[in-house]
Amino acid sequence: MPIFKSKARLVTFRLTEWEYESIKSVCLENSVRSISEFARAAVVKEISRQGRGNISFTDDLGTLTLRLQDIDVAAKEISQCIAKLLGNERVVARSG
Repeated sequence: MPIFKSKARLVTFRLTEWEYESIKSVCLENSVRSISEFARAAVVKEISRQGRGNISFTDDLGTLTLRLQDIDVAAKEISQCIAKLLGNERVVARSG
């Protein structure tokens, strides 16, 4: 069984201009190759989250990548919150 399966099905849906621009912006910010890749990953993530479907190894890697990206974003947000609480000053331990 090949690691990369051919994607033989095409799904088309329409977006408002605002939805399209929002997705495009997120793709650019996260270096996603295409809106199609982003949409597919979002759908696979939702299927995985619900515990449904027959997810392949490749899809598992995609889901893992998405979850790691979510963790990275959360870690950056936490870091920013901590920096705000500390007043953006680095606490230096003094030896005595």
